[in-house]
Amino acid sequence: MRDINFIIIVPVYNAVKFLERAVASVISQKYDRRQLVLVDDGSTDGSSKLCERLSQENDSVHMIRQKNMGQISARANGIRYARIHLETEDTFYLFLDADDAFAPDAMERISQLISEKDCDLLVFGIEQQDAAGKTDRSMLGTFEGTVESRAELYRIVLFDYRYNSLCRKAVSASLIPDKDYADLYDFRHGEDLLQSYDYYKSSKKAVFTREIFYIYYTNEASVTNSLSVDSFQYGSQVRSAIWDAVAAENVWTENDLKKYSEYNCRLLRNKIMALCVTDASINSGSLQKTTAMTESSSCFIKESIGS
Repeated sequence: MRDINFIIIVPVYNAVKFLERAVASVISQKYDRRQLVLVDDGSTDGSSKLCERLSQENDSVHMIRQKNMGQISARANGIRYARIHLETEDTFYLFLDADDAFAPDAMERISQLISEKDCDLLVFGIEQQDAAGKTDRSMLGTFEGTVESRAELYRIVLFDYRYNSLCRKAVSASLIPDKDYADLYDFRHGEDLLQSYDYYKSSKKAVFTREIFYIYYTNEASVTNSLSVDSFQYGSQVRSAIWDAVAAENVWTENDLKKYSEYNCRLLRNKIMALCVTDASINSGSLQKTTAMTESSSCFIKESIGS
């Protein structure tokens, strides 16, 4: 077994109700070669004081503060702190949302798989759980195995939105670029895919397992937010940016690019349909904005597939 050092980055914004559960899921792991970085993103609900207390109670928990700039900024600053103070020769990063948790013994098993497969990227299963304790394993993903071709990796992860989340990945420090993502700070949706793309692009060997190591707790606020007009706008921008990046790499065939454009078309259409049945879009301003974005997205799709 390799002596892998895990660094877990946790953006924290007004998560005082859930944070202790998230932290407990890390410090209760039998695997002790891990450091937890809590990044308080300008919380106003007492999360900051809780982060401070948790860091004082456990030597493996660290806290940094920043003004409210969003999750992608918090992760970037957490990585920056870890690179200076916590990284060792064989470090892998894990990402945890403040209202979620790792499964028991997740890190020991993740370490075993990384050692056995000698990979630089591990993608694992997520289980959703609601407030009533009902579980949903639809986020597992379909692929299981090892991928060493970048073109094939893209075919797996870019055609399945379930792989977008950073929270289902163990990422070698060698894959993480020295990048602050400042141009994405305003994004509140889709930023995980943009960051993940950087890691996919650098990976030499990615391993996928359907074993569940992460528990995603759903709540009404997150569901409503995911159906907002802004989420549609950001999602469209992200998909367009990824399409441009993959096309520029020239690792896919024209048929791959056409299929990816068609896949994006289906995602956008489904998002529009979801917006039409939620209160989030039932006002004239939102409807006008949605219509404009729909026309813009349609132009992108037509240009992409050459129709």
